[in-house]
Amino acid sequence: VQEAAMSLIPADKLASLQFEVGMSLLRELNKKDLEAAIFVVVNLLNNPFGSMPLKNAMGVKIAELSLLAAKKAKGGSAFVSAANYAASGISLLPEDKWKSHYKLTLELYSIGAEAEGIRGKIDETKAYCDEVLNQEGCSIFDKLRLYYALMDTMANGSRAQEALELCLDVLEQLQ
Repeated sequence: VQEAAMSLIPADKLASLQFEVGMSLLRELNKKDLEAAIFVVVNLLNNPFGSMPLKNAMGVKIAELSLLAAKKAKGGSAFVSAANYAASGISLLPEDKWKSHYKLTLELYSIGAEAEGIRGKIDETKAYCDEVLNQEGCSIFDKLRLYYALMDTMANGSRAQEALELCLDVLEQLQ
């Protein structure tokens, strides 16, 4: 019934309606209820059909919610969803994300790398890792989760020698 009703709404209006419903839930739910309904809220706000939200303060807020959804999905072993929420959150961050929202950006990339790594997606894991590992402002300690995700993915993907070499390189950086 819900799908039938939704199919009657034109696509251009459906996107803004879903976004408005998501915003209403965000405003009205208390913290506990928001955490319980995080997937519903984020799915409504991360609407793939429209151009909303833009990369602004609301985009950052939705990126923060996407991070909560990614963590919850990862905790429930829903790694595809965790990776998707992380990617969605990253896409909403401003161009200067590493300067203006360092911790949020680091967390989204870390969860994205971990989720893709668990799925055995070496190229995707490496892309997330490379973004963080190439940031000059990231300390070695901020990079450890990414290194671990990359080493784990390599080792599980029959690239144990590369994983070992990377591990030795990381240990050398820690000295």
